[in-house]
Amino acid sequence: MSNNMNGSSSYMPVGTTLQAGKYRIESHLASGGFGNTYKAKNLFFDEIVAIKEFYMKGVTHRDAETQNVSVSNSDNEPMFIEQKEKFLKEARRIYKLSKLGCKNIVDVKDFFEENGTAYYVMGYIEGQPLSKKTKEAKPEHRLPQREVYEYLIQVLDALEVVHDKNLFHLDLKPGNVMIDHEGRAMLIDFGASKQTNPDGGEATRTALCYTPGYAPLEQMEQDLDNIGPWTDLYALGATLFFALTGKTPPKPIKLIQEGEEAFRFPDDIVPGMRQLVVRLMMPNRTERFQSVDEVRQWIQKNLKKPEKLPDVVETPDDEEVTEVIVKRPDKEKKDRLEREKREKEKREREREERERQERERQEKEKKEKEKREREAREKKEREKIKIAPPVSSESLENTDTPESPVLSSMPGLKKYALVGGAAFIAILLGVIGLKTCGSAPEEKTPVVATTPQASTPETITVENMKASNQLGDYLYTGAVDADSLPHGKGEAIFSNSPTAKSYKGTFVHGVMDGFDAEYVFQNGDTFIGSFKDGHFDEGKLTIAQTGEYYVGKFNNEGVPPTDGDGNPTEGNWYDKDGNQL
Repeated sequence: MSNNMNGSSSYMPVGTTLQAGKYRIESHLASGGFGNTYKAKNLFFDEIVAIKEFYMKGVTHRDAETQNVSVSNSDNEPMFIEQKEKFLKEARRIYKLSKLGCKNIVDVKDFFEENGTAYYVMGYIEGQPLSKKTKEAKPEHRLPQREVYEYLIQVLDALEVVHDKNLFHLDLKPGNVMIDHEGRAMLIDFGASKQTNPDGGEATRTALCYTPGYAPLEQMEQDLDNIGPWTDLYALGATLFFALTGKTPPKPIKLIQEGEEAFRFPDDIVPGMRQLVVRLMMPNRTERFQSVDEVRQWIQKNLKKPEKLPDVVETPDDEEVTEVIVKRPDKEKKDRLEREKREKEKREREREERERQERERQEKEKKEKEKREREAREKKEREKIKIAPPVSSESLENTDTPESPVLSSMPGLKKYALVGGAAFIAILLGVIGLKTCGSAPEEKTPVVATTPQASTPETITVENMKASNQLGDYLYTGAVDADSLPHGKGEAIFSNSPTAKSYKGTFVHGVMDGFDAEYVFQNGDTFIGSFKDGHFDEGKLTIAQTGEYYVGKFNNEGVPPTDGDGNPTEGNWYDKDGNQL
């Protein structure tokens, strides 16, 4: 039971006890999509431990009085049961691994079910994740190469034990490598791990979870048949890159497009460390290291411990000698300022170029609009003119035919001149009509309009026009440009998209781009805010099933930007009542 009923309903408050008073919650440490982690005390042995609780954010809720966990929607009950079993399987796997004597894998001491959910107890690590340690490093939020090298060797030890048991971690990242106060690196969180049969086949065929930036193509594409040690080794390379640079690793598609240029290492990173990261993160899995043993052999041959490297890297005689300049702090600062200045100037040039292109585009649209208006006015004037029928000489000589007051007051010569002038105007208008309307058949009478018509509107609009983009086919109603592409305010109703249902907002030459947009997913989730180049830019994303929502900015992939632990960096998630998660 809990001694404090004022805690958040999403995790247990301080003082809550488990297992008939054996464990007492001391504090909340962290929460993720599938669980909460607490600092607790084993009251029987007076020992500080860590307890992980299975709790599915957005699917389950907690009774604030009893601490019982239940599913919010009964339709999600099968999924909850399945995921809870995976959680307990994770505990059993770590328990078995921790008994093999590896000091670089978190140890599991106990696991049990209580409060309608499941828990497992681990040794408490006095330290912090590699992600936090890197972010707090001064002055450039990246770790010294010597320190990164020491962590690398320890994580390799952990992966070797894991892979020897036909197990793959599949979520190796800075947030899942804990560093204790003695500098020991420990691999944690096996929630995404997969077990294979001895013959190489996968024991389970459930979907692969992954963290963007730390997963290779075979994992992102759910290619279960091609998952192996090389998959974890890719994530190890991405983790090394983050620790060495403090930056999010490049994604596989960028590596394919740009090759080694995608990494952009700081100047002081030694060639051996660069080459190791590049080899670990090769987009093609067959070009990566295939085992931990291969990585160790390569390191032994090519990479010396960073603290023993002199000013010049000494390589074997048969290899090219590469000089590595060890920069002094003042020079590093000067170089950094120069780089920042160049980057600022580049951004300014790019901004000016975008503004120039936008001015040219607006000027072009203005001219096209004026041209359309001018043509419309000319057409309207032509259509208003009515041409009198030709007058025969006999009718002029017939005194019984009534004449116009104007004609009757003129001498005969002026009458014939006026009639001849009218005939000339009719012929001239006929020629102009032929030239204006294109190549009309010669035998036809020149176009003569007898009824005025409405002028061409300034903005062209369509209704239920068929169109398509990367999301699928859709029916479009709204404004279009001269090429019949959606341009301006409009609405798209998708017909065969697996994700999109509708979009209402601004288009720019066929691309969803502008403010005050509303986008609805097939499952009922909604986004309200601004679009940029066809993806979410900034606004509110609401999950229909749970009512939870995210408010903030989105990256170029159209998803909230996150740190090494998967937490949003430019916005926040909230529950349906507006409480920050």
